[in-house]
Amino acid sequence: MALIKKLLLKNVTICDIQSKWNARKVNIYVENGRIQSISDTDIISDSDTIVLDKPNLSVSAGWFDLGTQGGEPGYEHRDSMDTLLMTAAAGGFTDIALLPNLLPVIHSKSEVQYLRNRAAGKSCDVHPVGALSQHLGGKDIAELMEMKEAGAVAFTDCPEPVHHGGLLLRGLLYVKGFEGLIMQFPSDEKIFPKGHLHEGNVSTQIGTKGIPSIVETIMIRRDLELLRYTDSRLHFQQISTAESVSLIRQAKAEGLKVSASVSVWNIAFTDDLLLDFNNHYKLSPPLREETDRLALIEGLADGTIDCIVSGHTPLETEKKMLEFTYSTPGSLSLQTAFGLSWKHLKAHLTLDKVIEKWTYGPRKLLGLKEISIVEGAEARLSIFSPEEAWEFTKSQNQSLSDNSPMWNEILPGKVYGTMRGVDFQALV
Repeated sequence: MALIKKLLLKNVTICDIQSKWNARKVNIYVENGRIQSISDTDIISDSDTIVLDKPNLSVSAGWFDLGTQGGEPGYEHRDSMDTLLMTAAAGGFTDIALLPNLLPVIHSKSEVQYLRNRAAGKSCDVHPVGALSQHLGGKDIAELMEMKEAGAVAFTDCPEPVHHGGLLLRGLLYVKGFEGLIMQFPSDEKIFPKGHLHEGNVSTQIGTKGIPSIVETIMIRRDLELLRYTDSRLHFQQISTAESVSLIRQAKAEGLKVSASVSVWNIAFTDDLLLDFNNHYKLSPPLREETDRLALIEGLADGTIDCIVSGHTPLETEKKMLEFTYSTPGSLSLQTAFGLSWKHLKAHLTLDKVIEKWTYGPRKLLGLKEISIVEGAEARLSIFSPEEAWEFTKSQNQSLSDNSPMWNEILPGKVYGTMRGVDFQALV
């Protein structure tokens, strides 16, 4: 990361549906952290200006991940704050929403303040998500108002679901007073405990207990009734089934204040990758069938699903590289999230639409200030080459963990850097 006063991006294509320059090749001049000039003609710069001029570059509003798990505090051996944010920046992200499952749990204002202070001046901005329940215990509601005042952007027990309907009801009523957002990870595995992958043909073939789609949809049905009763705001984090898409589509048509995200893994892959017990594809929610994957993509296309999330989950080897049934679900994904999403969505969605799901979608849900590539705006940018292929190798990995199925995979969408005000993170 470098602090720079002047930057000139030459011959870049703007990818921003809210900018009048969208899809046009232009020059962008940034000074003191703000976009001073956008022009399709040459911009004269002085010797103090850093110039980035690479073929086929695109620039969008900064990418935002609404579903990042970290390591610090408590699990620094998985990722420190520094390595987590370097990983995010290397993936092209300017912002992440950090989930509360740390040690201590992010369930009061002191932990929220710690995260914000610890992340200050790093290579990516952190937006803490506070726990809905104390210690993620699913019983007593946490200090929601105090966390909001300290900077928490939403509340969730994710990656754990809120099983207790009364707790979720109280939470929905509480945040309604300040138009807050509760994020639910819909998975009632208590009715089908100890599953390891999607229940279907693959789980039958390999003789391993599965997780049926009903564990997700039954909780969504319950929670939509609670949302209807409270008239509050609820976000379903990382839905994975075709029926979930249908239920949320109907709820939106009814006018309920509901939103949803999908993990990049569930729009890219299906459970057939587990036929050889590849632990890296053991995820939560699990990979499901092709009909589910296509329904999720359709949900992105028609607006039922508001954003894509990385599902980034750093884990130590001792948790991951065990027998399949003992392995902990989760994989690294921040560095490969955009490339993987673009690779598997380009046949279905335009680049503009995919970028929207990584930028405007999450910011709108969290009520954050909208950003756009227009003159006078803060320079919060992701700089990338959409069709340039790159290979994800272990030498490029910025995380302290290495639980990824994507080693040596070729992906599109090479990231060249990010910019947040005067902070310029150049990767090439």
